[in-house]
Amino acid sequence: MAEAKGRILVLVIPEQKYTKDLIDVSKSLADKYSSICYVSLNRPCSDLTKLLAESTVDLKKF
Repeated sequence: MAEAKGRILVLVIPEQKYTKDLIDVSKSLADKYSSICYVSLNRPCSDLTKLLAESTVDLKKF
């Protein structure tokens, strides 16, 4: 899959599924793209990086 420059993806995830879906989407994006900008409005960066690192998501791409 060729990378699409300038592509924007906005997700609204229900609270009940938030953590699982966040991990699944992050892993999928990290597998497909070399550079990802993640913006969160409800969780601090330190919490998110800890969660993603524990879930074996490649944080170098974020």
